[in-house]
Amino acid sequence: MPGILYIISTPIGNLEDISFRAIKSLNECNLIFAEDTRVSLKLLNHYQINKPLISCHKFNEYKRKELLLQALNNNENVALISDAGSPVISDPGAQIIDFAISQNHKIMIIPGPSALITALTASGFSGEEFFFQDVHRRLAGGDEIRLRSHHRRGSPARGRGGARAIPGRAELHTQRILLRT
Repeated sequence: MPGILYIISTPIGNLEDISFRAIKSLNECNLIFAEDTRVSLKLLNHYQINKPLISCHKFNEYKRKELLLQALNNNENVALISDAGSPVISDPGAQIIDFAISQNHKIMIIPGPSALITALTASGFSGEEFFFQDVHRRLAGGDEIRLRSHHRRGSPARGRGGARAIPGRAELHTQRILLRT
């Protein structure tokens, strides 16, 4: 039976913000593809997990496909982790995951903490409608996340191509929330 690619979310700041399932999965994998092995090593050392680490970042991700395929075809389970949060969300991993899917390998997602949901919860905004824009900007003391809460005036209508258009959509709030670790 071929190996499984585990996409594992990691803590955003506090090393204890990780699920038991994520720790178990990291322990059970034979190999870990990590965005930055130095950062990932801190997490693995904290939980006494000793597994081979392979760097897999935006500059070499495409080169790791063959190593991934070799490991999965040798019945090895491989973990894919980013420095903080979930692979693919403002982090590398899409090419690796797409490649594994194209080769018909099983993918297992291990969810984790979400800065977006934490920020939304702390904002006091309604969670019914919100907009998240990855701004890729660093501010002193934290990452910037913009949340916008919207309300509707009138009834929803359909725009071009069946896309949902909301007449009179008004922006109620734009707030920056600094997530500090």
